[in-house]
Amino acid sequence: IYLKEAKSYNKLGYITFSNEEITKNCILILKKLNQKGNIWDNSNTFKGSPTEEFRINFLNIFANGVDEFIKDTFNSDYFIYYHVLFKSNRFLKDKKPENSQLWHADGGPGTCMNLMICHTPINHNNGAMKIIPWNKSRDLLTKLYFDYKQVIRMRKKNNQFHDLNRNYLREIKCKILENLIENNSLNYFQPNYSRPGKIFAFKNNCVHAGGYTDLGMERIVSVFH
Repeated sequence: IYLKEAKSYNKLGYITFSNEEITKNCILILKKLNQKGNIWDNSNTFKGSPTEEFRINFLNIFANGVDEFIKDTFNSDYFIYYHVLFKSNRFLKDKKPENSQLWHADGGPGTCMNLMICHTPINHNNGAMKIIPWNKSRDLLTKLYFDYKQVIRMRKKNNQFHDLNRNYLREIKCKILENLIENNSLNYFQPNYSRPGKIFAFKNNCVHAGGYTDLGMERIVSVFH
């Protein structure tokens, strides 16, 4: 059933799909979340184990298409390394995008898939994930490699390298990617889905960014790696 989606994923580096059972179980998860208090930590990540807390719902979601899609994509069985459930929101007007809200690639093994289960509806207003197709991402990452080396070489030459910490080095890479995308007017995909339950799977090294919401908007998603 999901061979078409698997083929598109392997070609583009990403795919989205859904069905009534996935939507129904995501709605149930949202209802349970709304009934609980003090469930988010300082980074807006669900406290405890969402896998155990909503085990039946996630088993139903995987049994209704997700498991088959992953196996069709890899043509094999698979292993889930981790699962996190978190929310994105913004209440300060002057707050700027940061961390995963900036353009980046995860840098993990190229065989890894990030599979996002969107419990809330998703659109550009609530920070739905933007993603560059794999063929363009590959070119971007090649250009990033050489541009980043040039920046570091210049800073070493000017004795500025010792002032750069890991977070600032990451910001340099993100800024280079942002400039490359804007200067080359690269198109990206950003899903728009008015119901809970959109599945958004993508290669971890596709260039992507998400989670920077409009004021007062919220997005709740699970990410399986």
